[in-house]
Amino acid sequence: MPTSQTQALSIEQWFQAETTRIMDDLGMFFAFGNKQFAEKAVDGEDYVAIGGGMYGPRTNEDKLNTQLNELIDLKAKKEIEKDGLKEIIVRELYNRQLPRPKGRSLERSDSQELG
Repeated sequence: MPTSQTQALSIEQWFQAETTRIMDDLGMFFAFGNKQFAEKAVDGEDYVAIGGGMYGPRTNEDKLNTQLNELIDLKAKKEIEKDGLKEIIVRELYNRQLPRPKGRSLERSDSQELG
């Protein structure tokens, strides 16, 4: 899956690029009105609304779900390998706008154990 060009990307950049590739490969697109839909839709294709303004061929809906779920799992594995589970939990908690205690860093040397 990753190529030499994508190896230099951050995990998030890689994930976004792979998501776009999957959507393109499966004929998914975003449309926020009839005009946009008509510009992107292929005549004779049966489309389904995926959500959030995304549409795609009905025949590819299950493939999209399967491939995106596999990609999400692979992203999680990459993040755990890179940062460790504890670091991810701390980062996500702080990402929820919780106040960061004074002097608290996200260093792995933090000796507190998760209980």
